[in-house]
Amino acid sequence: MMTDNTRAVRDTRLWLRILLVGLTGALPLFVVSLVLINISYSGAIEFGQKEQRGNAFQRPLQRLFQRLPTYQAAVRRTLAAQTPDQLELSKARQQIDEALKAVVAADAGELEDASQLSALEREWAELERAPLSVAAGDQATRQLLEAVRGMIRYAGDRSNLILDSDLDSYYLMDITLSTLPQTELRLAEVTTLVTDWLESGQARSKQTQIAVLAATLREADLERIKRDAQTALSEDARFNGISASMQLRLPPAVAHLDAAEQPFLSLLDRAAAGEAVPAAELEAAGWTAYTETFRLFDTGADELDRLLAIRIRGIQDRRLHGYSIIIATLTLAGFAMALIMRSLLSARYAEIHKSQEELRAKETQLRALGDNLPGGMVYQVMRDFDGKMRFLYVSAGVERLNGVSAEAALADAEQLYGQIYEEDKTILRAAEHRSLADETPFNATIRMLGPDGVTRWMELSSAPRLLPDGRAVWDGIQLDVTERQRAETVIKQSELRFSRIFDHSPIPITLSSFSDGRMIAANDRFLTFSGFTREEVIGRTTAELGVYQDPRDRAAIIEQLRTHEAEVAAGEAIRALRPGVEAKAGVGGPRVELGDDRRAAAEALEMRAPPR
Repeated sequence: MMTDNTRAVRDTRLWLRILLVGLTGALPLFVVSLVLINISYSGAIEFGQKEQRGNAFQRPLQRLFQRLPTYQAAVRRTLAAQTPDQLELSKARQQIDEALKAVVAADAGELEDASQLSALEREWAELERAPLSVAAGDQATRQLLEAVRGMIRYAGDRSNLILDSDLDSYYLMDITLSTLPQTELRLAEVTTLVTDWLESGQARSKQTQIAVLAATLREADLERIKRDAQTALSEDARFNGISASMQLRLPPAVAHLDAAEQPFLSLLDRAAAGEAVPAAELEAAGWTAYTETFRLFDTGADELDRLLAIRIRGIQDRRLHGYSIIIATLTLAGFAMALIMRSLLSARYAEIHKSQEELRAKETQLRALGDNLPGGMVYQVMRDFDGKMRFLYVSAGVERLNGVSAEAALADAEQLYGQIYEEDKTILRAAEHRSLADETPFNATIRMLGPDGVTRWMELSSAPRLLPDGRAVWDGIQLDVTERQRAETVIKQSELRFSRIFDHSPIPITLSSFSDGRMIAANDRFLTFSGFTREEVIGRTTAELGVYQDPRDRAAIIEQLRTHEAEVAAGEAIRALRPGVEAKAGVGGPRVELGDDRRAAAEALEMRAPPR
C-alpha cells in the first residue's frame, strides 16, 4: 500500500519530470529567441561603438593637425628675428612629436594600413632635419597637413561615422570630420599666404585671389558649419530624444568661431579692396580663428560622443526590453503550464485514488479468497541470485495445510521446503526448471511431512515469470489432494482385482460398448473358446464377430440395461463359433461404467453341451 511519504516522493519526481520536459521544449525556443534579439540589436550596437572609436581617434589627429602649422610659424619668426629663438623651435618640435606619438598610441586598427602613419612619421623626421628655409616654406607643411587630413577622412570612413543614419549625429559628424579639417587647412594656408603677400607688397596684385579666398572661407566653410550645427540642433528631438548638453554647448561654440573668424574675414575684405592692412594684425587674426576651430572641434566631438552613447544606450535598453519580454513570456508560459499540469494531475490523482481504492478492495477480496481457499493456499516464491528460494507472499491457508504460520514461511522458506520428501524435491526442482526454461506453468504432486507427523499429498500448480533483474518468480497455488490420492489408490487396487478376475476367469468374458457393440477387451478364455486372436477381436463389433446368432438378442439385452437401469441382463444364443463345432452358449452381462459418459456390457458366455 502506498504511504503518504511514498506518494510525496513520487509526486515530486513527477513534477521534476514535467519540469524537465517543459524546460527541454522551452529552453531551445528561449535560447533561439535571445539569439535572434541579440543579433537584431547587436549589429546596431557594434555600429555605434565603432563610431565611438572613430570619433575618439579624431582627437589626437586634430591635436597633430593643430600643432603642425605652429612649427612653420616658429621657423618664420626665427628667420625674421636677428637672434634665432631655439627654445621656441624646440618647443614646437616637442609638441608635434608628442601629438604624433598620441596618434600612434590611439590607432587601434582604425587606419588598417600602418604605412600611412609610417609615411607621416618619416616626412616629419625629414622636415625636422631640413634647413629652416625649407621648413619655412608652404609645401612641406601643406604636405603634412594634407596627409593628416587624409587620415581623418579615412578613419571616418572605416569607423562608420560617414554612414551615420541619425540626422543630429550625422550633421555633427560632418562638422568634426569634414568641414572643420577643411576650414583649419584653409585658414592655415590663407593666413600664411596673405601674410606673405602683405609683407612682400604683393597684396595689391593679388586682390582678386584674396577676395576668392575670403568668399571661400565665408561660404564654403563658416556658413556650412553654421548650417550643419543648426540642422543637428533642429533634428535632435527626432532621434533618441533631445540632448540638453548639445543644445546648451554647441550654439555658443559656433558663435565663438564666428566671432573669431569675422575680424579675419573683414581684414581679408579690406585687403581685397586694396586697403593697407597690417600683416601682423591679419596673421594674428588668422591664427586666432584657426585656434577657435579646434575649440569647436572639442565641443563637437564631445557632443557627438554623447549622442552616440545615448543611441547605444537606447538600443541596449530596447534589447533588454526584448529580453524582458521573452523572459516574461517564458515565465507566464511556465506558470500557465504549471496550472494546466496541476489541473491534469489533480484529475489524475483523483483517478489514481479511485483506482487505488478499487485495488485495495480487490486486494482484500483476493487475500480473503487466498486465506479461505478450502484445502489450499496461494503463494509467490522467488529464486534469488544465490539460487535460494524465498517466499514473497503466502496466504493464511498455509497454517492449515502445513502447520506453519505465514510469517514463519516468509521469514524462512525451509519451513515449507523442509517438509517435502527428499525424492519428491527432485521432482519439484525438475518441474520448476522445465517451466522456467519453457516459460510454461507446471503441475507437480508431492508428499509433505507436517509437524504433526502426518504425510499429506500436495498438488502444486505454478506459473513462472522473469523479473527485469534476472530473478525468477513463480505465482502458484498449493492444494491438499491427500483424499484424492487415497481414492485413486483404492480405484487402482479395484481395477487391479477386476483385471485379475477378468483375465483368469474360466468363463469367456468380453467388454463391448453400448452404442455399437465394438469390442473393448476379451479374456484368454474367450479367445480359446471362440478361436479368434486378440487382434481379430479388439475393435470389431459383436455383429462382425457373430457373437449373437440373432443381433436382436444383444439389442434386447442393451435395452434392458438402458431402460430399466438394470445392473445385469441375460439372454441366450446358439452359435457355432469354430468350424465343425456346434456350441450352445448362454449370454448375459452386467453394465460397466468406463468414465467420460461411456458404458460397456460385460458379456459372459456359458458353455453348454449340444443336443443329441
